[in-house]
Amino acid sequence: MTFKRNLASLGLVAGSLLAIASPGQAASLTSDVFGSGGISFDQDTTLAFDFLESRGKYRSDFGVYVQVGSDRSLVETLFSEVGAGYDPGSTDASNDWLGTCGVTVLDCAVNFTFRAGQTYFFGLTGASGTVFSDGLSTVFRYASDGSYTYNTQGPNWIRNNPGVTPARKTVAVGPQEVLVAINDSYAADVDVNDFIVKASPVERVPEPSALAGLAIAASAWAFSRRRAFS
Repeated sequence: MTFKRNLASLGLVAGSLLAIASPGQAASLTSDVFGSGGISFDQDTTLAFDFLESRGKYRSDFGVYVQVGSDRSLVETLFSEVGAGYDPGSTDASNDWLGTCGVTVLDCAVNFTFRAGQTYFFGLTGASGTVFSDGLSTVFRYASDGSYTYNTQGPNWIRNNPGVTPARKTVAVGPQEVLVAINDSYAADVDVNDFIVKASPVERVPEPSALAGLAIAASAWAFSRRRAFS
């Protein structure tokens, strides 16, 4: 009987441990919660952001802004270009002022936590001010879209080669990822590619209260085993 009782206790505690220790399901990044109409979650949600590349002529900062009444306030700058917005040797005619990780942006991966019930927007700040992600100068691509294709040759090349399709690049969007491409206020760029970033959900970790419960469950199981063998 003692053996069966111990097995039953073990099963109960193991189930409790799994329920407490297992991370929560990752957020679903769809247009309902993440898109041009604003970014809003019903519980605190942490996303991982990766800088892919930039193609703007001017130095830019990519950040998260929160909506407070009719105003938008910068919460955190996620990525900053350290130079004039392009890699050395890159030119408008051939590469649309290409900026890459490690050259134009040094810190290319960052996490950000969106607080429940608040509405956020991305903003790209350059020489002419800030462009927000709810305008026509932003493209969102979800896993269901598969990819995003954009021009890699600058406005001078396009202007000087009428009727010729410029070279293009395609970026894949994987499961549970969202791609954000935003254009600054320099309209001559022609396409939306000045800053290209990927976002993906980070699995939620147990809250401190859950960890405390884990410790209590483990202690209770250890105590029951001591009683069984005493």
